[in-house]
Amino acid sequence: MTDLQARSAGICAQPDEDTPRLALADFLDEEGGRENTFRADFIRTHCRLAREEPWSKPWRELNERWRALYNVAMHRAGKNELPWVAHLKGRVKAWEFERGLIGHLTLFSKRFVSEGESYFPQDPVRSVQFVRLTSKTGSVKPDVLFACEHLARIAKSVHRLRL
Repeated sequence: MTDLQARSAGICAQPDEDTPRLALADFLDEEGGRENTFRADFIRTHCRLAREEPWSKPWRELNERWRALYNVAMHRAGKNELPWVAHLKGRVKAWEFERGLIGHLTLFSKRFVSEGESYFPQDPVRSVQFVRLTSKTGSVKPDVLFACEHLARIAKSVHRLRL
């Protein structure tokens, strides 16, 4: 296991804690390089933003910084130039960041049931949204989905049922 994998495992073991995330940011800064520096700033800024009182002056300043970092990240992800989300390409419909790391996935229930374990070692996923639970090709029956052991790792769910 590499140092990066060990740090990711620590974050995934304590997904609600900021300390492992900030330790990852420190590690990335120590490793150096443009990509690592950007990712470290991305994580730290988002963690700080999450701790501030919404709409306070510090929050507004951090939110402006976060939006700039987020826009760069999403632009790079769209061009397949963001290595820390590349493992999700073709596997999920969408993802969202939570305190600097992937925390939410939107995907088909069939994929979640069959590949669910593969989403958790690298990312502290805390919520999922399933695409069209009635799709003939991408869905599983509700009893199969609710029996899926991977759902136990989800702290919050997002329900937007589209029939």
